[in-house]
Amino acid sequence: MNRLSAAARRDPARARHDTRARADWTWPHGCAPIPRVMTPEDATKALSEVELVPCAEMALMDARRLVDACLGADVPALVHREACSKPGCSPKFQVLVRPEDGPRVAALLQQRWMDSIEREGLVPMGRTAAPAAPIPEDGEPPCPACGTAAPLLEGACSDCGLQLD
Repeated sequence: MNRLSAAARRDPARARHDTRARADWTWPHGCAPIPRVMTPEDATKALSEVELVPCAEMALMDARRLVDACLGADVPALVHREACSKPGCSPKFQVLVRPEDGPRVAALLQQRWMDSIEREGLVPMGRTAAPAAPIPEDGEPPCPACGTAAPLLEGACSDCGLQLD
């Protein structure tokens, strides 16, 4: 039985590149298959019978972008509409994940934040955008923009001046 794809049957030159064409086909030296990314269907299946927690609440487009980033990082996530009973309240959507995936999503959000700071050119001269250090138990929390762990000066970071209070 011929296992060629329809495109390979129409164009014999494509048949030699069709991975379904031969059972003994291997990847050329230096090439590798494209890694499989988790799909929304995979995420729905993985999260169907487990406890879910909201990790973020935002507008629909932002929630979808975060879910796409989570799926790309192999973290199953779903968008859920949060019911709000207040009149005039804008629609809010939650990104739901397993409790054990919370730290991975937090790291993903932090990396996206650092990438955007770098892309916008907001990293102070002579510094690189690096993830913030963990919060010491008895010390000051690090600044989300520059990572400096020092007391605030009038509610702002003492290093970069980001207003935090």
